[in-house]
Order: sequence, then C-alpha cells, then structure tokens
Amino acid sequence: MQSRPSKTVPLTDDERDFLLPIYKKRRRFLSIVYIAMLGMAVFICVFAYGVDEINNALMPKDNIHYESTLVLRLINLLFICCILIASGAYFYYKKVKPFKQDANSGVKEQISYTIVKKNYFDLTNKYYVTFDDPDYLHHETDEDTWYNCYEGGYYYIYRAIKSKFVFEDNGRYRLI
Repeated sequence: MQSRPSKTVPLTDDERDFLLPIYKKRRRFLSIVYIAMLGMAVFICVFAYGVDEINNALMPKDNIHYESTLVLRLINLLFICCILIASGAYFYYKKVKPFKQDANSGVKEQISYTIVKKNYFDLTNKYYVTFDDPDYLHHETDEDTWYNCYEGGYYYIYRAIKSKFVFEDNGRYRLI
C-alpha cells in the first residue's frame, strides 16, 4: 500500500476543546486503574507476610518455626510494581499523551481517499462510503454528502496526527 499524501491544516477551537477532555478522561481512568492495581499488589504482599507471622504465633511450639518471608515478599512486590509501572507508562505514552500533543500542536492532517463503493442500510438509516484503504475501509457520512459523492471520487478525512483520531465531516467533500 502506497502512502497517501496528506497536508496539515489548522485545528479549530472546537476540535481542540474536544481533544482535551478525551485526554483528561483517559488520564484519570488510567491513573485510577493503576493506583488500584498497585494498592492491591502491596496489600497482597503484606497480607501474605502477615499470614506467616500468624502461623508462627498460633502453631504449637514443638520446634517448628516458619522462616519469615518478608524479603521474598518485598522482591515479589518490587517485581510486580516494576511491571505495573512499565505497562502504565507504555499505555500513557501510546494511548493518552497523543491527544494532548495533538491539542497543543494545533494542526490536523487532511487525507484523501478514493471512494470504492457507497452503502446505505435501510434498517439503521445510515450512509457509508467504502475506501480503497484496508486500514480504514468504511466511513459514515450524512445523507447530503452520500448523495453528492460518486464511486471513483475523492473523499477527505481530517485526522489528528499523533492520536489518529478522526474528526467529524462538516460536509467537506470534493468531487474530482
């Protein structure tokens, strides 16, 4: 698949104001999930150490003594925390931060697609155009745009550069 030529156009204030709440909601969700997972990991490791101490206190004293596993529990906790922090950083930099970068950059890309087929679904009353790109096959349009376009024509999609978020149409269609 050849790369599609695209040009950058400025973001509108509405589009910028639309990207920032997405960033904030994703950041809040990610932080809540990872704080909960770290808390559970700490609780489980500390609780397991406490069970060893309770066993030593309640077991009969016939020369059986369970060794303390605090060091082993702390190593397990450190390993789990490292995995959680690394995966949290990965998801933040791949799925959350691009929305903030797009809002701060102030530009979006305009990509042209060739219309291969037009589809209308009676049951849902939705209009779709099918493109020649296997990564982005279908795009929902409004009724006026669907009637004005034809197979073989070009359709322009406006997309954020880093997050690949596709903005709504606003009726931007060009017949060639």
